[in-house]
Amino acid sequence: MSNFKEYVSYDTVIKQCEEKNACIHQIEQLKNSKTSDEFYRTITDNIQWIAQNDIYVDWVKLRKYWMQDNTKPINVLSYFDGLSGAHLALDKIGIKINHYFASEIDKPAITVTNANYPDTIQLGDVTKINFDALPKIDLLIGGFPCQSFSKFGKGLNFDDPRGKLFFECIKALKELKPKYFLFENVKMKKEWRDYISNLVGVEPIQIDSGLLTGQRRVRNYWTNIPNVKQPEDKKIKLQDVIGDYTEKDVFHEKHLKWWHEKQEFQIRRYFSRLDPEKAMTLIASQGSQQGGTVLSCGFDENLQQENFRNLSPEECEMLQGIPRKYTDHVSRRQRFKMVGNGFSVDTIAHILQGMKEVYK
Repeated sequence: MSNFKEYVSYDTVIKQCEEKNACIHQIEQLKNSKTSDEFYRTITDNIQWIAQNDIYVDWVKLRKYWMQDNTKPINVLSYFDGLSGAHLALDKIGIKINHYFASEIDKPAITVTNANYPDTIQLGDVTKINFDALPKIDLLIGGFPCQSFSKFGKGLNFDDPRGKLFFECIKALKELKPKYFLFENVKMKKEWRDYISNLVGVEPIQIDSGLLTGQRRVRNYWTNIPNVKQPEDKKIKLQDVIGDYTEKDVFHEKHLKWWHEKQEFQIRRYFSRLDPEKAMTLIASQGSQQGGTVLSCGFDENLQQENFRNLSPEECEMLQGIPRKYTDHVSRRQRFKMVGNGFSVDTIAHILQGMKEVYK
């Protein structure tokens, strides 16, 4: 393999880190990288700092040469793929991919995936997949629609057409018999969780992504991947992530008036949190400016009062472990939607670590 340092903007990255006063530990890790795998991991382990400080990394070239390292590649089938958070997680822990099959029907999400992972094989509707056309699948992964099970929904579970899509996961599990599987969904009523567990054949592990990120996000994970444990608390706070916002994220006059009138009610009912230590769970409607995490942003001289803002798309990306501006190929509203609907990449990477002893 060619010297990866010639191709991945190595010297440029080191220089930028030194100029931005990265800690000696980060710089030494980068300088001591002997392979693209070590370099890639150091970059991704420090991705929040990298993003906050606008460090330019040529991800396309880095990924190209990193993929040449000698690791057994796998075939992945990702149901309800969204922005391909599973692909990001596999990249993060160094598991190479032979074929990545994505089942997704949301066009903006497909646009984002194709912009970042042009080799993705799009299969379309999850109910119309031809299993006979697929090779042996090593990992079946998917976060089936949560609206039917969420406490914020109508509680229709499997009476909701979206809830019934869970059975497509079971169908694929039985037909394809993948070596590993991982399914994700929200906290839900015990009877629903037990029913799902009975069909999948395993009990879920419940993990709060707040242990790994600056966002509270409690989810159930059903998997047969071995040795999955609770992650260690990285003690990342929201303040470690925020700061990358524009005027579009600041409350306009009408919304500012609404916030001043409703602030006490919103906080009391836990619909909003003001300057919290951890961000509230990101949701698909994150960009609607109604509730959720609210941040102080100084005094507005024109309005003669304190002003507030929502999280920006870039801040939401970082809270989900997604590279900054990864979704910057679609509208602002669609960016918020797909990030809020997506995986917590760091949590998925933590769970998938158990595969590395086999695929290396």
